[in-house]
Amino acid sequence: MRKFRELCEDVFHYEEKAPYAKQAVPTPEHLAPYWIAYGAGDRKEAPRVLFRAYEYGSLSLMAVSF
Repeated sequence: MRKFRELCEDVFHYEEKAPYAKQAVPTPEHLAPYWIAYGAGDRKEAPRVLFRAYEYGSLSLMAVSF
């Protein structure tokens, strides 16, 4: 199994790694929260979910503390 760091690198370089990335994800705003959380995270302390809810059945609302 690939290391977590390698998998993260794939996400950071998704446009080069995935053949149809531009069709599937034309703009990166859906991945930006992941990149921010990855940079803010701390390996010693796990993040805490402060709030989680769903609106309209599929819109996820979540607040996380790092």
